[in-house]
Amino acid sequence: MTILLRDQIFNHPGSLMAGCLIWVPIGIWVLALVQWAVQGDIDVLSAFAGILVGVGLGMTALLAKEPFMAPLIFTAVVITLIAFPFVRGALNRRALAQVDVDAIERAYEILGQKPGNAAAKFKLAKLIYSKGMPGHALSIAEDAIQQMPESVFVEEHRILKSWRHYRMQPGQLQPLSCLQCSHPNAPGLIFCEKCGSKFLLDHARGAWVGPVLARKLVAAWVGIIVGLVGIPFAAATLPPAAALVVIVALMGLSIAVLVLAFRNTGATAS
Repeated sequence: MTILLRDQIFNHPGSLMAGCLIWVPIGIWVLALVQWAVQGDIDVLSAFAGILVGVGLGMTALLAKEPFMAPLIFTAVVITLIAFPFVRGALNRRALAQVDVDAIERAYEILGQKPGNAAAKFKLAKLIYSKGMPGHALSIAEDAIQQMPESVFVEEHRILKSWRHYRMQPGQLQPLSCLQCSHPNAPGLIFCEKCGSKFLLDHARGAWVGPVLARKLVAAWVGIIVGLVGIPFAAATLPPAAALVVIVALMGLSIAVLVLAFRNTGATAS
């Protein structure tokens, strides 16, 4: 390692600089993965795999014998760092204020203990209606109102009548996919039919990247990075026979990672 570093310093200072600078975006990437894992936006295994790949890229860039490798890896990591937040942001529109999220969580807690609680159902319906799910809100409210006499719940009946006059768009009456298991849930359901998760809460939070989609994003990134960096690195540094074996293995690994991540797990999350 000392000889490699000495060679980089005297013969390829630009490559060494890129190999050192690369740890800045890698550090940001690692911290982001840890944060997403703690928040539950990505599963721990995918986060760990992403961290290992990031650290491996940093070490490869720092110690690479070929001068083109460090700038290539640096460019790949920077592009990843720039692009990934936009991709995640496009799928992760958080449209709900924290106070509303807390209110939905409280409604779910009550319904978890008392599934027939009409007041909690109607409260949940009002909250998700304001967050762009009027079709599901109307179905839940219609069910809850059966147990709420108009003489007592005047405001609730007035709200429901106004909802009935709202002209629903076709997409607002479609099943809503669970962000944990991708199962489509018809309007009126509160817990996911398949996995029992609080799928309306996930959508209200704007958590459009559940563990399933997050795993796909990380797997796609790993596959692309392996192909972009690993294959040229093997071709440039290994003897032809060994390079061929490694390249085939890397291609197989990339394909396997992508197939495992994108295997059919049900309906696609919307």
